[in-house]
Amino acid sequence: IEMFPFEAVVFLNGLLSMREVWTWMMQYIRKAGREVCDNILTAFTSSNKSQSGSSHTALARLYCSLFSFSELRGSNQTRKDVDGDETMKSDPFKEATEFLMQKPQDAENVFGSRSESARFIRLALCAFASCPPLCRTDMKTRIGDWLQSLIQDIFDSSEGTGYAEMLLLVAMHFQHGNVKAVADLVRVALGYHLDVPIDSLKRLGEIFQSNFPPSVLASLAIAVPVTQGLDATNSGYLPVNCVYHALKNRLFAMHDIQPASWILAQVKVVSPDKPVHPVLPAVLRVFADFCTDPIGTALSGNEHPPRAEDQELFKGPLTRISEEDILEILRSENVVAQMLVVLYTLTFNHAADVRVRKLLRLSRSDLCETPAPYGAHLLNLIPVKKLLMIAEGNPSQFGDMHHYLLSLVVRHQPELVDASELLRNEELSSESDTLKSLLPQTGFISRQTEIDYEVDCVQEPVLALANLEELSHLSGSMLEAHADILLETFLPQLLLSGTERRLARLFKTIWMRLCVTMPRNLWLATVQQLQTNLDIKREYTHSDLIDDPLIVLRCDYRVFRHPEVLELVLVVLKGYMDSSTAMLSAKCSVAKAAAEDISQDNEPSADEREEYLSTLVMTQNAAIVQILFEVCVATKEGEEEDLAILQEIRIIICKFVHQLFIASPLLMKLIHFQGYDASLIEVFVLGVPSMHVCVDFLEELIVQPAIEKQIFAVKLASALARRYPIPKTLAASRSALGRMHEVAHADAAIREEFFLATMQSVVQICEAFPLMAEAVIELLFKIQSVHRSHCAVHGGDKAYALQSAITKAFEDLTSNVLLNKALAI
Repeated sequence: IEMFPFEAVVFLNGLLSMREVWTWMMQYIRKAGREVCDNILTAFTSSNKSQSGSSHTALARLYCSLFSFSELRGSNQTRKDVDGDETMKSDPFKEATEFLMQKPQDAENVFGSRSESARFIRLALCAFASCPPLCRTDMKTRIGDWLQSLIQDIFDSSEGTGYAEMLLLVAMHFQHGNVKAVADLVRVALGYHLDVPIDSLKRLGEIFQSNFPPSVLASLAIAVPVTQGLDATNSGYLPVNCVYHALKNRLFAMHDIQPASWILAQVKVVSPDKPVHPVLPAVLRVFADFCTDPIGTALSGNEHPPRAEDQELFKGPLTRISEEDILEILRSENVVAQMLVVLYTLTFNHAADVRVRKLLRLSRSDLCETPAPYGAHLLNLIPVKKLLMIAEGNPSQFGDMHHYLLSLVVRHQPELVDASELLRNEELSSESDTLKSLLPQTGFISRQTEIDYEVDCVQEPVLALANLEELSHLSGSMLEAHADILLETFLPQLLLSGTERRLARLFKTIWMRLCVTMPRNLWLATVQQLQTNLDIKREYTHSDLIDDPLIVLRCDYRVFRHPEVLELVLVVLKGYMDSSTAMLSAKCSVAKAAAEDISQDNEPSADEREEYLSTLVMTQNAAIVQILFEVCVATKEGEEEDLAILQEIRIIICKFVHQLFIASPLLMKLIHFQGYDASLIEVFVLGVPSMHVCVDFLEELIVQPAIEKQIFAVKLASALARRYPIPKTLAASRSALGRMHEVAHADAAIREEFFLATMQSVVQICEAFPLMAEAVIELLFKIQSVHRSHCAVHGGDKAYALQSAITKAFEDLTSNVLLNKALAI
C-alpha cells in the first residue's frame, strides 16, 4: 500500500472510467505501465485485514481493468527478502485469487459493513471474469467452494446480501451460454468499457455451470428478498431481474418451484408515487403467460418458443396468484400495485383465452390443461376505467402500461372503452364546474356533516341539492360506499313530476363519476332501480343483461321522457350491447376452433358461423334502434306533451343512433328496409350526421315491391335531397321520379295512396334541385291526366283529395321554385 498510495488508485479509477481518456490511457499502460501494474499486483496481494475496505475495493476495481489486457498479465513474480536478495518465486495470481475469495462472514469483518463486503464480492466476480489467470485449472475447486459459501449465505440471509442478484444473473447467463450478457454485466459493474477476455469467461462459465444447476438457480431466484419501494430509479442488479430471467428460461416450471408468492410480495411493496420499474410489468406478463402455458408451447401467443428438452423436464404448472390476494391489493391505496395486478389479471385471461382456442385445433393429449381464467366476480370489482385514466394521465410514471392495458381491455372488455364515453369523461370536470354555477350560493346551502337519504326531492329540493353536492365532493372510493343508497333514494325520485332539473344534472355528474370506478355494478343497480313502476319486477344478473341487452329498455316509461336519466340508460345499454357482442364473438371463435377438426356434414362452416353471428348481432341492434325510434314519436293528439323535452330526447337518441350507424353502416340499411314512422325521417336526417349513407342504397329501397316501402323511400329521398344537395342525391331523386312515373299507371287504389302521401315530397325534391322542375311538372300533369280519366269512368271517394293535392303541388312549385328561378334570371 505504501508503494502505491490509495489516492493514486482512486485517481487511476477515475481516469479509466472516462471514455474520452480510455484509449490513450491504455496505450500508455501497454507501453510504459508495467511497473505500475507490478506495484498494483504487489499491493493487492500484500493487503491485510488492517487496511480499510474501501482500499481493497478500489484496488480490486483497478486490478480488473488493468489485468484484462494480456500484455500486463505476468505468470510469476520474484519476491525479495529483507536484505533485498531474491529468495524465491511466488505466484501473485494465486495469492490474489485466495484474497478475492472472501467468505461472506469474513468479508463483513474485514470491510466493517455488509454493503462494503457485498461490493467487494461483486468486484471479485468481475475480477474472475476479466482476468484469465485467476481461473486456472488448479483453482477451480477453491472457486467452487467459494461459490457454494455464497449460495449458502443467500439462503440463510433474510435481509438480502447485496451480491446475490449479480451472482444469480451471471449464473443464469452462463447456464444458457450467453457469454456476451456476462461481459456486459462486468462492464456495468466496473464502470469501464474494457474488453472482457473470452477465455476467462469460458473458464468461469464451466465453474458456474458445475455449481449452479437449474434447480439451484430457480430456488435462489425466489430466496432473494424483494426490493422495498421498488421503482424506476432503482438501478443495477435487482431481484426482479433474476426472477424475470428465471421465468423466461422456464426454470420454475421445470423444477416445480412456484414464484407466485415472491412476485406478489414484490408487487405489494412497490413505490406508490414513483415511476414503475420497467422490468416488473415484463415479469408479470411473462408469469401470466407461463401460468397458462408453462413450457412455452406458443399456444398462448407468447414470445417464448417451445423446446423439446423443456417438455421432458416439465414437472407441473405454475400456480397463479389467488383472487383473494388480487382483491387485497385492489383494496389498498397503492395505485401502482393496483395497476400491476390488473395488468397481470388481464394478461392471464387473454393468454388463457388464446390458448383454449388454439388447443381445440390440436389432437394432442400430452399438453397440460389450460387453467380457468379469472371469473366475472373478480373482473367486476376491478376499476379498469379508473386505472386506464390514471395511466393515461401519468405517462411518465406508468410508461407504456397504458397502451398495453388498453389493448387488452379493448379486446376482452370493449364495453369499458367506448370512444364517446372517453370524450365525455374529459368534459366531466368542466361540466361539474358548470353545474356548480347552477346551484344556490354556498351561503344558502350549508355543507352537511351527514347525508340525509330520507329527503324528499320534490318537497325539499334545496336540501336534496345540498346532499348531492356533498356527495359530489367525496373521493372516488368514498363515493362508492354511498352508491347503493344513492341509487335507491335519488334515482326513483328524479322521475317524479315536479322534480327540478338541477337535481337530475347533478345526479348525472355523480353517476358518471361512479361509472369510472365501478361501471358494471353501477349498470346493474341502475337497471334494477328503474323497474320500480313495472308490474313484473325481477332480479337480473350481469349474465342476463349480456345475453339480452333489450332488458335495459324494459324500464319505467317515464325514463323516455327524462333527458338526464335517459342518457344514463343509454350508457348502460351501450355497455351491455358491447359486452353481448364480445361474448358472442368469443363463443363463435371457440366453436369455430373446435369444429376445425370435425368433418361432419351437418356442422356449419366457419364462414357460416360468422354469418350467423353477424345476423344475430344485427337483429339485436336493430330491435334496440327501432324501440328508440318509437320513443321519438310524439304522443297522440289530446295528450299533454312537453315539446322542449321531446326535442331533447330526440337529440340524445340521435347521438346514440349515430354511433351505432357509424360502427355498422349495414345496420342503417337494415333499419331503413324495415321502415319506421315517416314523421321521424326529417328528425333523423337532420339529427344523425351519418344518414347521408342512405343515399347509397336509396335506389334499391325505392324498387321494393311493398307500396309502403316505396312511399317511405320517396319521403327519405326528399329529406336527403334538401339536407345533402349533392350529385349522388340528385341521381337518387331521379330514380324516385322514375318510380313515380311507373306508379302513375298502377291500380287506382295504389296510385291514390301513393301520391297522397308523396305529393309534397316531389315539390321538396324540386326545391332542392330546381333543374328538375320540368320533369316534376311533367309528372304532375301525367298524374292529373290519369286521375281525371279514372274519375270520369269510376269516380271515387279520394278523387277530390288527390286533385287538391295535385293543385297544391302546382301552387307550391310555382311560388317556391319557378318564381324564384324567374327572379334569379
